[in-house]
Amino acid sequence: MDQTMIYDYLGINQDPLLQKLKRMKKGQQIVIGELTIYLNKLGLFEISSENYEECCSNVTKCYQKVCLLEKSIAN
Repeated sequence: MDQTMIYDYLGINQDPLLQKLKRMKKGQQIVIGELTIYLNKLGLFEISSENYEECCSNVTKCYQKVCLLEKSIAN
């Protein structure tokens, strides 16, 4: 059974995580659970943890990836 989030129903624009990602400035990093998200000087979102590293080209892709990773960590 898949776990859903309330923002799956309300819409992602209401999600505080997405709002936090949208407010990031180049060179800034935030920590979400076990993940560190860094917005590099080129405007790419770098998602990393102890065992994982990936880059996303925009805020929506970053948000989707972070949500997917957080769901997998929770399971």
